[in-house]
Amino acid sequence: MQSQTSVITTDLLTHMFQFPLISLYTSLQAIVMANIIQWNGVSYNKQPYPGWAELLGWMMALASILLIPGFAIHQMWKTPGTLSERFYTLLKPDQKMMDQILRDNGIQDKRAPEVVLL
Repeated sequence: MQSQTSVITTDLLTHMFQFPLISLYTSLQAIVMANIIQWNGVSYNKQPYPGWAELLGWMMALASILLIPGFAIHQMWKTPGTLSERFYTLLKPDQKMMDQILRDNGIQDKRAPEVVLL
């Protein structure tokens, strides 16, 4: 039997993160598919660009776009633990790096101690 807190937490996470992300993903898929279906090629003054120029443009655009999910997949693959442990580990900021940033900028750490709910 689940506790009341875990049910609320699960429902809250679903409504705050999962549903909006799924909705955004579905909307983006629909937009991309509509653009692919209606694709006529690139033209300027009614002169179509050659195919190699369009391909070069797409490759240049995707070179920067695909780095972000590629790096995320690489980090998920490299981090030890189960899939959910890796996900939660990678969502947390690196404590050593945060301490260094605070120290370098002369900011005093006034964070409250972590509270563990049982």
